[in-house]
Amino acid sequence: MWGGIMCPIIPAMQRVPKIWRDGARGMSGREIGRGMLRFFEPDIFVETAAGQAAAMGLDTSVFRDQYRYRSFASLIRKDIGLAADLDLGVSMAHLYDYHYRTEFQFERRHAPPAYDFAGGTSEGSAFFEAAFGQFPKRRDLAYLSSIYRGALAAEQVEPSFDSWHTAITRGADCPLQMTIRDIETRVDRRRDPAIFIFDPLSSHDVIDFWNFRIRKTDVIPVNAHWIAESRDLILKFIRASFRPLPTNPNGVMINAAIHIGRSLDADTIIKALRLDEADLPEGSVSVTPWYEAIWKEYSEDYGYPPNRTILSVKSRDVQLTPSDGDRASIRFPVQAPDFEAMQRGHGPSWVNVLRIRQYGSDKLAVAMPSAALGGQFGYPSHASRDQFLTREGHVTFHHYASDEGYADLPKREGAIISWLKTKKIEATPSEAGRIASQVIEAVGGLSRVQLLGERPVVELLDKMARSRRDWPDGSSDEFQDRTASVKKWEAALGQIHRGGLAGWKTLDAYVEAGAIKLGLTSACPHCGKENWYSLDDIASMIGCSRCLKSFAYPQGKPLRRDIWKYRVVGPFATPHYAEGAYSVALTLHFLRNEIRSMSDFTYATGLNLDTGGSKLETDFFAWHGSDGIRYAHRDPDMFVGECKSLGTDVFKAKDITRLKELGTAVQGAYLVAATLKDELSTDEAGRLRKLASWGWRKKVPSPLIILTGVELFGDGPLSSIWENAGGRRAEIMASHGHIFDFRTFADASQQACLGMSDEEVARMRYWRRRRS
Repeated sequence: MWGGIMCPIIPAMQRVPKIWRDGARGMSGREIGRGMLRFFEPDIFVETAAGQAAAMGLDTSVFRDQYRYRSFASLIRKDIGLAADLDLGVSMAHLYDYHYRTEFQFERRHAPPAYDFAGGTSEGSAFFEAAFGQFPKRRDLAYLSSIYRGALAAEQVEPSFDSWHTAITRGADCPLQMTIRDIETRVDRRRDPAIFIFDPLSSHDVIDFWNFRIRKTDVIPVNAHWIAESRDLILKFIRASFRPLPTNPNGVMINAAIHIGRSLDADTIIKALRLDEADLPEGSVSVTPWYEAIWKEYSEDYGYPPNRTILSVKSRDVQLTPSDGDRASIRFPVQAPDFEAMQRGHGPSWVNVLRIRQYGSDKLAVAMPSAALGGQFGYPSHASRDQFLTREGHVTFHHYASDEGYADLPKREGAIISWLKTKKIEATPSEAGRIASQVIEAVGGLSRVQLLGERPVVELLDKMARSRRDWPDGSSDEFQDRTASVKKWEAALGQIHRGGLAGWKTLDAYVEAGAIKLGLTSACPHCGKENWYSLDDIASMIGCSRCLKSFAYPQGKPLRRDIWKYRVVGPFATPHYAEGAYSVALTLHFLRNEIRSMSDFTYATGLNLDTGGSKLETDFFAWHGSDGIRYAHRDPDMFVGECKSLGTDVFKAKDITRLKELGTAVQGAYLVAATLKDELSTDEAGRLRKLASWGWRKKVPSPLIILTGVELFGDGPLSSIWENAGGRRAEIMASHGHIFDFRTFADASQQACLGMSDEEVARMRYWRRRRS
């Protein structure tokens, strides 16, 4: 199969074998298998025995995903009168023909040899099959090896130490290596050359070696049965690998690492190699007796988690406009192989991966949890069954180069609601959420929410908003014409502009955002009420909003400047700081921009949640992608929160209870407590300290993040905001330098806002580690 060497092998274990236990303590066989599936995110699942998918917790009953599950026996398609062929993917027969026509039919200077392996001892044959590849011995597939030998003029050799030595030293073309010829394999970070010594007769070792090689670009496989004979070549490889790291001015050297199969005794292997007698340069080689736990989920503050290799044959940037409406979709030019692949199989031949970037809009969901393991109908959308979502992007399946690509792109709110539904949580937008969404849309999206990031402006907008006063006798007064003079607005903006960093926040900017509208005022000669009229409403005869009588607009008196006033309009006219919308908008802006940059962000404002047992409300729900450029090694961070405006004691006991319930319903989500005021009261800090402790100590932690007006109204990166704030915040930032992950920020915000020491937070954060 084209790309076949990169197909991972996932062990479907009921019990963890003894030789695995040191590296997978506390995990079941199913958890290890699920973790490896989550790491590799396969396009197709192939069972080598019936029931493996179910044992791994994969739901094969979802119609949209059923075509992704195959039995090993169904991989070969047989049609009467035609040669057997793959039922999915692209057969290497097409690649051999293509490479023959474009390269191998011509005489090549200094060309490496091409080998085909057959025969040999059991340990030799098993080793070569895993390391270099052997063709199936089935009669109906014999034509594959025939085409391979004819196209590459391959020499058939017996698997042995000598042929291994020749293949390594001469860089021979071999069946497995040919499956990724001309395919770019991108690793996430620097990978030092590796030597992998394993027993080919141990299934555990073979699986480890196979999956290890997928994530490495330079691996020398070594047969443990030939360890003594292999010593000279291993030492030569170590010496050749020890060289300065290119472009590094600090003297960093590349060195080789020796990895040893689980079934082998590491001390015996190292003793047989006699490294201490080889006079190797100091630091040229290391022995790694452990395996990277690719089956584990790593938190965002883990330095360098293992990451999978990305394959790419070709890529292309295109600018497309999605269709509008409840569902956004695009049609795109399919990226297809350069060779003609006349595949007969029912399954897909290759995939395209779409990485979505949106500019000037945030309507689409761009950061989302992966749906690669299936079983989540309706998430992220009800797209057709030839599309699914991974951490790499939207994967679409294709059969022919003439295909027209189609992808369904979920909207922000729809993706979140459909994901919550897979967790058995029904979500509907709340009234406050709709107002917050309107406010964000009015200013031009989250990228321009900084327009509201000024305390004088927010306070003035709230004073201008419509309000209602209820009296003890049951009567009430409506104040519908709250206005502010031009002079007041100029004074508010003058406070902002004195800092010199907000010159773009002008009166024109707030008018264009639909927050305020300019008009004229005139007192009614009948009842004395001052009325406000927009420029469109001004006429020679005008009406009074209180007594409803008409009167002539006074034109004989000189126009004073103070009759020109702004009135708050649209969602900004909603009282109580637009029902908390300003706090929600500024919180979302902070979460998207101030900890990590160049990352994807998906959010929904105000949701009512029904878990089946309780009804909850969150002021927002958000996903923040771990990286907007590279492949993400884990799903996005999740956030739910409680956003308050101003007040003496805004975080009450009921708010803490609500946040706890949210943390229980949405496992692993960050809990955010945000307020526009700069300092918390003593009572609030005490309640939030208890919530912080509860969040850290959960089985799946829900760290608490506290945001105040210092952060929400801050201008610039977090480091500058806290340095300028002084006090405890400046001390914390000085100790950190920079904060690039939310878990560290949660820790820091608890110290900064709740008066906790580093030791107090550490005791809560790492209590499990101390117990163990």
